[in-house]
Amino acid sequence: RFAPAGTGGFLFSPSPNGKMMAYIEAERVNGKVSGVLHVWSFAENKDVGTVKENSTIGFYWSPDSSRIAYFTPALDTKKVNGAFAQIGSLPEVTLRVLDVSSGNTWPIATFPLTQGLLSTLPYTDQYQRSQTIWSPNSRYLLFTAYTNKGVPGIFVAGASGNVRPSVIAEGDSAVWSWK
Repeated sequence: RFAPAGTGGFLFSPSPNGKMMAYIEAERVNGKVSGVLHVWSFAENKDVGTVKENSTIGFYWSPDSSRIAYFTPALDTKKVNGAFAQIGSLPEVTLRVLDVSSGNTWPIATFPLTQGLLSTLPYTDQYQRSQTIWSPNSRYLLFTAYTNKGVPGIFVAGASGNVRPSVIAEGDSAVWSWK
């Protein structure tokens, strides 16, 4: 059932409360690794959710285990928000949130990747316990993107999707403290 050796791998991380696991059965296509994001319930011993996008490239559990922030390649670059640069040579992603209990998903922002975020996305399963893009109260997300001035910036956005991303400082990488 899981990806055969050499095809891309298997990225996974248990939820902070230890009741579920999120995983991506990754495939390597044109040198890039991505796959479908699943949520596994240990109590039910089965998948309890799958996102509709089939090219998730990284994810982070919320501290309260209720949601997952995940990244997909941007399919429509016209949706890049005006707060971000529109640099055609940079890879663009969409940051989305999955509500684990309902299965609903929503977009947070589409933006061009900074080198800092680009270098950590393929390893988010390894970084889950040492760094996070979630605020400790699971209400906000922190990420880096190129600002509309063309410089790397640190942005904060509401995880509900109702608060537009705001740049708070210049920077190429950022993480939130767990406390």
